[in-house]
Amino acid sequence: MSHPSSPSKSDSNNSPSIKYHSFSPSIPSHPPCLSDPWTPLLQTPISFSSTIFTEIMLNLLKNPNITSSHLFRADIFYDSEKDETAGWSKSLEEGFKSDRTRWMKSELRPKSLEGLSEFQGLQNLGSLKSRDQNDDLAAGWEDWQWRRTWVRELIPRKPDVDSKLAQTCHLFSAYPLQRQGEGHDKEKERTLMIYIPHVSRPDDIPFYHPSVQALAFLHTWDAPPSTLDQPNLAQPPGSGTLSLHHIPFPTPNPSPTSSIPTRLHRTALNLLSIIHRHGHGRLTGYTKRVHHDIIIPQKEFQDEYTRLKQEYAQTLCSNWREVTDPRKHVFEDLGIAAWLICLWRGMYEGKGEDEDGGEKEGGRKRFPGFVDIGCGNGVLVNILVREGWSGWGFDARRRKSWEGFEEVVRGKLEERVLVPGVLLEALRERGGNGLVKWNGNVEGALKGLESELEGLKLVNEGEGCGATKNIAEIDSNKFHDGVFPEGTFIVSNHADELTAWTPLLARLSQSPFIAIPCCSHNLAGTRFRAPVTLKNRNASLSTSNTGENGNNGRRIGDNAINDGDYGDAQPKTGSLKKKPGKQPSAYASLCAYVMALTEAMGYEGETEMLRIPSTRNTAIVGRKGRFQIRDIASGFGEVGEDLVKELVRSELGKSLDHVAEEWIERARKIMKSTKDSHWRA
Repeated sequence: MSHPSSPSKSDSNNSPSIKYHSFSPSIPSHPPCLSDPWTPLLQTPISFSSTIFTEIMLNLLKNPNITSSHLFRADIFYDSEKDETAGWSKSLEEGFKSDRTRWMKSELRPKSLEGLSEFQGLQNLGSLKSRDQNDDLAAGWEDWQWRRTWVRELIPRKPDVDSKLAQTCHLFSAYPLQRQGEGHDKEKERTLMIYIPHVSRPDDIPFYHPSVQALAFLHTWDAPPSTLDQPNLAQPPGSGTLSLHHIPFPTPNPSPTSSIPTRLHRTALNLLSIIHRHGHGRLTGYTKRVHHDIIIPQKEFQDEYTRLKQEYAQTLCSNWREVTDPRKHVFEDLGIAAWLICLWRGMYEGKGEDEDGGEKEGGRKRFPGFVDIGCGNGVLVNILVREGWSGWGFDARRRKSWEGFEEVVRGKLEERVLVPGVLLEALRERGGNGLVKWNGNVEGALKGLESELEGLKLVNEGEGCGATKNIAEIDSNKFHDGVFPEGTFIVSNHADELTAWTPLLARLSQSPFIAIPCCSHNLAGTRFRAPVTLKNRNASLSTSNTGENGNNGRRIGDNAINDGDYGDAQPKTGSLKKKPGKQPSAYASLCAYVMALTEAMGYEGETEMLRIPSTRNTAIVGRKGRFQIRDIASGFGEVGEDLVKELVRSELGKSLDHVAEEWIERARKIMKSTKDSHWRA
């Protein structure tokens, strides 16, 4: 049977020519097929070897969400690779055997094929040979070799709608006897992955799973005999077929001409398509670029997210008061809240504030509280406060949604504008010793702001900006200088104008933080396309408290994310290959820039691609400082006013007082605006 294929290509290692077969599903009508009771569904020609097929199946085993949007993940309860007593009995009826599985719950013990209806023993797995009795290669097959067994539990996204499902997964392989002679120029290699759901009736099968007793993916690879002595060749020359088979549930009056149900056919088509696409991607050099669950394990986050969703989603959506779509904002903030709760559980001893400020067991403090700068609709603050985490949030404009929250939450949401203290201090210094007069003598944007900024009063009182009273007297009902109690966890979720300032404010407050960038604004609050590195890569990172592994002499931006860091995982061939000289996306540049600022402030920046319904899902976390290698949850380092001032001047090429003018003018416009502009206004 001939199959369409694209022109031959060669990989980067100068391996033999490889033909890339397009996805061409068809109903199997000749070998390779599995014999009764297996029923063939679909097959397609493939271009990838058994090595790649096995890698793909292992990935799908752990990540069933790739093949079904109804699933979160799979929890692996058993893996025979970690069980030295595991094996497969070919001569006995029990099939899979292990001394350890008898201690498992009965519903989670591995199932063998013999337990399936109409299956008459393994017979050395010989029943898995070709249907074609005239195929002389079938006579030369060695016995199928059992390789590995897993038991997994499929976890649905909506546990209140779909139930969990346990599954046994068996991996087999069969290698041909070496053949010589005319007409035997190819050798067949077969790999088989079998899935057996732990159910006895079709009514027990959840919606997201095909209503079958078992599924089998059969990979057949035809390779020249010359490659038999190259077992480590990842992609040997040759071609193959991928087919999907199933064992249906028995029916009272089965018809020999019964057609495959439409839904089962669609499912088979989807499964084969995904495996084919992943295999083709491996051949074209694709490497996974986005890695989730670096800081928080997938299971921990998803279990917490599911709990929060069941607790709050319906109420938040039904009581939504904004004009925007609640599904977008509510589920996104539920995901961020779940992730933060998991992070804080690992950083702190408890939820409440610790009165004596002492450390608990393991050197961890009790949670010192959080602040959400630019809290927007307040959903994130609402969830965290109701979950018992002490904290508050503020925004440049009050939102309608705030009034729909409980009274205890409404008291934690305030209408304020953040004007960084270092900028206020610069204006004070320019105005001389004493009160700065808003009388038109100050250039530019400060003219005529008396009414908007009547709560702002600058005084010459003390030195430095370690606390509000040392910088300015600010009407707490209208403004905040961005300096928070030491250790306060700063949350900057799509805070736009405040995003770039987040690492700087954290350093001034000696606090950990999380920044989830959205739109690019510079340190003056103006829209711009963020660079991937800081402008002044030679500016000194001066700090007196460097510790044993300090960074005296380190330069700003040395460890900043640059285009090369994103490019290391780029595909080297195919349509995904990066074009020479191509710039990273605006969002990638923004994330790199915030990371550069984070590291310039002395933090060991961490990144996590959050599992939230948003394309702006990169979280940048600063919770450890290079200037003193201790977890910030335990406290660290000195205030870095000089470092912050130097960086702002360097990045903007302006004096701090001029930056302050631009910032306050921007604040005035936001306070008057009715649009959904952030801080997160």
